[in-house]
Amino acid sequence: MSTINLFRYEGVDTGWIYSYLCNKSGTREKLLRDIEYMLTIFMIWGNNISKMRMSMSQEGVAILDNLIMKYNLKPSLQGMDRRRTITLSRVAMCFPIGLILCAIQLHKTRRLANRPCLDNIHCLLRCSPLMGYMAYSFSQHANILSLASAVIRDSVIGDKKRTLGELKGYQQAALRSSKILVKEVENKLKEYGVLEPPINWDVIGRPLEDALSYKNDNKTLIEVASLIETFLFMVKPPDEWLPYIRADISSTAVG
Repeated sequence: MSTINLFRYEGVDTGWIYSYLCNKSGTREKLLRDIEYMLTIFMIWGNNISKMRMSMSQEGVAILDNLIMKYNLKPSLQGMDRRRTITLSRVAMCFPIGLILCAIQLHKTRRLANRPCLDNIHCLLRCSPLMGYMAYSFSQHANILSLASAVIRDSVIGDKKRTLGELKGYQQAALRSSKILVKEVENKLKEYGVLEPPINWDVIGRPLEDALSYKNDNKTLIEVASLIETFLFMVKPPDEWLPYIRADISSTAVG
């Protein structure tokens, strides 16, 4: 093992997170309820708990405040112990099956897209905590489109100075952490049609892959988003994706 590998950050400590949540929840029933709340909040509002309460109902704010107090939730990892910090996205990473079901239920909302260029993208490819299961070995198009979706989303709601290389660091952490129910998760992704590529993948695949390659790792996400947005608008979803995208194909079809 090289010195670099010895000290490399290995991503989410799922075992610790499971233990922490169980110890704080009190009972199994309360834990399951709280996990459902946290996944739903994350899918609708994102990760930054310090900003979302302004747009929530009073009941929603009360639930959020209770979760923050009970589990010591943080809005980000910035300045925190990266192995011992609980964020909504980290909880989502630890419960991939629940996250898949939540994403399917909520995929018609704009929350999962952030930009119209993602309206034809399968909702599970727009779900960043699932990036770890979208490895190149699982599916080339899923790997590229999940990273492209993360670029678009983070260019809107993330750190404006964040680079593509830094986002790939998150992707690698997700890959190293995606060891939970791997076969079951992959089967769910297949069940919902993720393995089917866009109809015109032979046209848009290579330009997207090129724009997301290492040569642009030092560009900001805003710069990279400007390179890929046109190609994402061109995505022609296969029939298997139609129940899980936002766009109304009948109203957008041309010719």
